[in-house]
Amino acid sequence: LYQVSNDVRLRYTKSRDVREPSFSELFDAQGTNGSILDSRFGNREFQITLTQGGTPTLKPEVADTLTAGVVWAPSQAHLDGLQLSVDWYDVQIRDAVSTLGAQRIADECFKNNVQSLCAQIQMNSNGEVNRIYNTFLNVAKARVRGIDYEAVYRMEPNFFSSLPENLTVRALVGYVADRSDTPLGGSPLD
Repeated sequence: LYQVSNDVRLRYTKSRDVREPSFSELFDAQGTNGSILDSRFGNREFQITLTQGGTPTLKPEVADTLTAGVVWAPSQAHLDGLQLSVDWYDVQIRDAVSTLGAQRIADECFKNNVQSLCAQIQMNSNGEVNRIYNTFLNVAKARVRGIDYEAVYRMEPNFFSSLPENLTVRALVGYVADRSDTPLGGSPLD
């Protein structure tokens, strides 16, 4: 944090963060029905059993985070109570805990030969997919970058002269420039 002037403040953060998988991500599993398009059979649709939920062998996520921003809180009397800020962020995660979806698991296996995802697929004697385990996985990496904007206006309106009052109006806007995940040995999906 660096105060450039009475009105302008700069902020910067660099951190390494670790998150353990939740109980649900580790142990909660449930079955349902689903369907996939199999590229090996001319994109024919197959009805499958879909197992979703936990994987007890998940590793913790590790993230490297960078944020930088500027805050402008003007000291001029006619702008008293106004604060504007802009923050840029870049978060890169290793071993991110995520589900990829049945179709993506099938595509990564059959089109890109990602063996760790082929292990999530069961086939019948004809080679047709009949079950996919869309469980939580440690994907190789994930990344999110973007910009957040905030405008805040605070005032004491004095609607009731005998009571202390505060009024705050706040607006937040976010722009995500990049959001992708990459399974181990697979291709990034934005």
